[in-house]
Amino acid sequence: MIDWTSILTNVGSFTAFSGIIAWIVKSIAKSYVDKDLERFKSELNLSYLKSQRIYDERLKTLKKLYEKLVSVQFAMKELTAILKYVKEDPETDEKERIQKAGEAYNEFFLFYSKNKILFPPQTCETIDSLIKQYFSSLTTHSINFRYKFSDVDKEIEVYDKVNKEIPKILDKLEADFRELLEGKSKQLKS
Repeated sequence: MIDWTSILTNVGSFTAFSGIIAWIVKSIAKSYVDKDLERFKSELNLSYLKSQRIYDERLKTLKKLYEKLVSVQFAMKELTAILKYVKEDPETDEKERIQKAGEAYNEFFLFYSKNKILFPPQTCETIDSLIKQYFSSLTTHSINFRYKFSDVDKEIEVYDKVNKEIPKILDKLEADFRELLEGKSKQLKS
């Protein structure tokens, strides 16, 4: 006769043993998955913080660069204006305008050069183009003044460059800057 109690005891022991083994395997697997998940979360968080820090740095740099750009543009418009306000005498006032425009240009150029790495290549190309236009306008005007050239055509050319050509480049640059700012906003919303 079959000893059912012995069979049931063996089957019960086997089932209990299998259940314990399954629970142990499940616990170990869960532990590894939890560790991997935590590591992944940590890496993701670190990546986000790094990205945020770079964005914040770019934002501060962009703001400061734009302030310097506005200063250069204002100084250049004042320098190349057809009609100018005279405080003391025309020559002294013009020297001051040249000095102011030169300093604004140098501050802008130096700041940009130090932070160029933070901007995409197409934005750098636009800024480089702008720098060339400012430099050309500033040197042409300064040389004409220093050496007493009275080349009205050159002065009109410089005036047109500062008041017509450069604003087009500035518009493109402002669009690039806005795109840089909106790019991060879009990433954060996603």
